[in-house]
Amino acid sequence: YDIIQKKSGSTWILEKSHPNIWLTESLISSFPNSYFIGMQRDVYQVVNSMLDHKGGNGVKIWFETLPQDKISKFLGINKYNISYYQELPIEAKCVIRWLSHYYELERLKNNFPERVLVFDYTYFCNNFESELNKLEQITNLDLKKYTEYPNPKSLIKFENLSEDQLKIIENTFEKESLNFRKLYYENN
Repeated sequence: YDIIQKKSGSTWILEKSHPNIWLTESLISSFPNSYFIGMQRDVYQVVNSMLDHKGGNGVKIWFETLPQDKISKFLGINKYNISYYQELPIEAKCVIRWLSHYYELERLKNNFPERVLVFDYTYFCNNFESELNKLEQITNLDLKKYTEYPNPKSLIKFENLSEDQLKIIENTFEKESLNFRKLYYENN
């Protein structure tokens, strides 16, 4: 990012890369004036989005290429679920990944409250102008010209999920939430 910033000729860069959640602490060390903005979406919306991605760039490829027999914060594989993770349906793996990212955002928000801002995606979509205004005030930047307006249809896409998929998501969320809460409190 240092190279990108120097090439840009600007004093700041705006970068959208979800996996940066796992690099936030080192990025804060390298860029002490940086901000990290996280969007917390409903688990059903995220699972649907993950399942809906097509082609080699889709997020499902992570489950096909990354090892599933090792602890992985990125995928959500932890000491509580590693013994059965590989056997889970893709919907359950998506929920577990969502939980891992949810709790990492919570941890970062608590540890770096001045640098990590977390917004509720549904509220952000429904109140875009006022939420963007909050971001502009915090960062002291004019973000309107760089911002994509959220698609309100993304809030209801989860309606594409089948009854079986909805049940898997619900059951996995209920079971795995307990494990992630335990991990969160063990480490904080």
